Amino acid sequence: MNTIEIPEKNIVIEIPSSWDECSSDQVYFLLEKAFKVISGKMSIGMFRIVAFQHFTGLKFGTSYRIKQRLGLNQKVNSEIARLSKIYCDWIFEEDDDQYQLTFDSVINYFPEIKRCYGPADLLADLTFGEFQQALVLMNEYTESQESESPTDQPLYGFIKLLYRPKVKGQRVALTGYRDKATFKSVPDWKLKVTLMWFTNCIQAIKEEDLHLSGVEVNFSPLFPAEEKPRSKRKGLNLGWNGILLDVAESGVFGKAAEVNETPLYEILFYLLKKQDDHKQ
Repeated sequence: MNTIEIPEKNIVIEIPSSWDECSSDQVYFLLEKAFKVISGKMSIGMFRIVAFQHFTGLKFGTSYRIKQRLGLNQKVNSEIARLSKIYCDWIFEEDDDQYQLTFDSVINYFPEIKRCYGPADLLADLTFGEFQQALVLMNEYTESQESESPTDQPLYGFIKLLYRPKVKGQRVALTGYRDKATFKSVPDWKLKVTLMWFTNCIQAIKEEDLHLSGVEVNFSPLFPAEEKPRSKRKGLNLGWNGILLDVAESGVFGKAAEVNETPLYEILFYLLKKQDDHKQ
């Protein structure tokens, strides 16, 4: 946390310096505004000022608005812009003259959308089959956006797959589920944040130390870096079809259909143990 102190008014303001330090409400606010920057509807400078206002509770009164119309606020505006850049510059990072949103959380900040419920943080309750299908739809959406005829249909399919109603406190199983929900009225930025969150979880699984059920584990040995891609297919192609066949052939979790119903992390733990055993 960063701290701003105004001793003469006995005011102390804490401003987050990372996503992990933000409250849920702050995350919602920042992400909604951030997608206005991404879509070209708001400048990065104005975004920083709006974020700074949100963090500090800064409000512009009648006197400020009158002076603004008369062009008398240059000094005040310059100071606000300077402070907002100091304290809110971490939300975007500049890369080759473009600004990239730094949101990297694996927390599902939207566990419910239109009375349908999504996966737990870090995809902890996803089955292998759900994960694999979601990955396919995510890649279809990514490819579509880079084509001459972009469509949001894969994105809606992605959300419908992951977000389902609950029965007796549990999300209904994907097998045999016929979705009736439509998510076209959900704000575009919220759907895209959910997609971004999913990719964050994938990156964490591939690269980071994770704490699962009190155990620290790192699955990165399962995903060795390749110098040259095996396929020209864009998106996150992690070879999950190969994993499905490999595990199904082992018979540990049953045939392919049973493997798809197995929790994702059970599969990953099995593969990691198998690899460790092989090294020994």
